[in-house]
Amino acid sequence: MLKYGPIIKLVGVEKNADGSINHAKVEILPEYKEKVKGYLHWVSESHSMTATVNLYQVHFLVEDLKKYGDKWLDQINPNSLIVKNNAKLWNLHKNTKIDSRFQFERVGYFVVTEQSDPKKGIYNLNRIVELKESKDKK
Repeated sequence: MLKYGPIIKLVGVEKNADGSINHAKVEILPEYKEKVKGYLHWVSESHSMTATVNLYQVHFLVEDLKKYGDKWLDQINPNSLIVKNNAKLWNLHKNTKIDSRFQFERVGYFVVTEQSDPKKGIYNLNRIVELKESKDKK
């Protein structure tokens, strides 16, 4: 029995004339037993909602900024904030409230921010804890 369900291998992608993706061609590998290097989670369009997701990491690349004197600004992590403006979430979160917290598999823990307005379909989430597994994939 597989731990995470069937393993699916991407075989190809069919695109529309404008370059947008029409569909993906996949192959199911029912007997795959090796460790998988990565996981892709998907949400169907009909069961999704759009959100802005802020992925925070450490602000500085080093712990001791004193060593860098006037050049301390060079140690700012350019990836300390990555904003995903068109993230797709399962629509089961559509009635969520401000300050609600969720774990998204293999990504981290998130909180719904005050910039959200669920009544208007506006969702903004901050990652508050990054999971170790997601760090390994960068």
